[in-house]
Amino acid sequence: MLAWTLLLLLIACTWYSDAATTMMPMMTTHPEASKFESFQFQFDGITGMLAVRSLNKCYIWQITSTEHQQIHTDDGLRNVEIRVLKEIENAYFTVVPKAILHPSIVGACSKIANHFYLVH
Repeated sequence: MLAWTLLLLLIACTWYSDAATTMMPMMTTHPEASKFESFQFQFDGITGMLAVRSLNKCYIWQITSTEHQQIHTDDGLRNVEIRVLKEIENAYFTVVPKAILHPSIVGACSKIANHFYLVH
């Protein structure tokens, strides 16, 4: 009888210790929201200007005569893009209505753009 009592006591202690064990809470991870910045560059050969689109905004840049000569090479285009990216945050610009823009520059800005800025 003592053996049965000890066995039951051992089972009860084991069960109680399992029930009293602290469990780690389930870790839930919340994925961080995606963040991106996108600039698309389009040189317009008719107006000689560079359209830089970001979402629905189109920034229109005048390029120098030297840049215009080099824009048709990969390195030349890349150099202009880098210059524009460095300047874009602090650039001064004028809001321009779409109706007064040359159709080719509007085409370079794409159909998505609905805000146009002439950069100085």
